Amino acid sequence: DPGEVFESGPPHLTMGDEQRQTLQKLIRGLPYRTRTRIGNRESDLTNLVFVGERSVLLRAFLAAGWVEPEALTAGMRYRALRSFAENQPFQNAPMSDLMLDGKSPTLSLSKSLNTFAKRHHLRIYSRPESWGDEAVYTASSTQDIGIGFGKSKIVHRIDEYIDAERGKVVNDLIFTGCVDAVETVARPWIPRISANATGDRLITDGRITVVRMNACRNPRRFDETVTPSPGPYRGNTALRISRQALLTLRNDLIRGNFAYMGITTMLSARKLIKNRGNSRADETPAV
Repeated sequence: DPGEVFESGPPHLTMGDEQRQTLQKLIRGLPYRTRTRIGNRESDLTNLVFVGERSVLLRAFLAAGWVEPEALTAGMRYRALRSFAENQPFQNAPMSDLMLDGKSPTLSLSKSLNTFAKRHHLRIYSRPESWGDEAVYTASSTQDIGIGFGKSKIVHRIDEYIDAERGKVVNDLIFTGCVDAVETVARPWIPRISANATGDRLITDGRITVVRMNACRNPRRFDETVTPSPGPYRGNTALRISRQALLTLRNDLIRGNFAYMGITTMLSARKLIKNRGNSRADETPAV
């Protein structure tokens, strides 16, 4: 069975003073700014930490509807351009390779909306540190909200309020039942306003959310069928047939005969003449 889905959010991490100090020290030492592979320009900010195994993270995100992007090839570039031109979704569209501490992401994930121009991005980086003998990953998350044009290529424009995407990722994981606890930690050294490599502004409160995963053996899926609510009572088969027969008789024997049609036509004509007379009486001459 999937883990518990918390009505008022998952519990906070249970920590003693020593563990809390260790966590704060861990976060203080994490790199927080990704850089482009070409040009080494500063780009996205990290805003998430995951505690758990890579296989657990992948299983949880796939269950939540996230997908791994395709490799960036000439064929994928053409497909992306076509999706943009036709305003179509491209679920596995390639993502640019942003580096953290000189390393590529361990996992890159995205979740598309109904158009290529809009999707959620997540880059997860493995860290050599551990916390409580568990593996640690840090991540940057952003949301594409449109398309722009760089010096020589099409680029995505992101939602500048990046904290909203941090919450989106956490909520998706909570839905799967794969979250054990969550803690948001302040980082006063993080710039509140900055810009990524393509010039989009980044606005943040500077905090980072730590998500500790459970075993996630049977996650709840985003596409699980939901039992439809019962519709209005229509009666049994015999009752429905009788009702249909009565409606047919009414249409054919009453509304379909010449007398009914003649009366209806006369009433409509009378109403039209009356309305026309009233409208003329209300007219006033122009001055």
